[in-house]
Amino acid sequence: MSVGISGWWESSLIDEAINNRTVNLKGGLGHNIAMDRVCEFLNAEFKGTLLLLLLMRLLTSRVC
Repeated sequence: MSVGISGWWESSLIDEAINNRTVNLKGGLGHNIAMDRVCEFLNAEFKGTLLLLLLMRLLTSRVC
């Protein structure tokens, strides 16, 4: 992949390859993050939210 991006592909293919595998959360040039890494961020946030909700539910059920 890096060989293709560094000069073997046409510029339109390079742009398509980069844009189809990255996510830009901030906007602007140079702020692209690998899509896999963004999925890891979202999964961690989701798991943290589930854990927090579970703990809140356990604490409130013991109080009542």
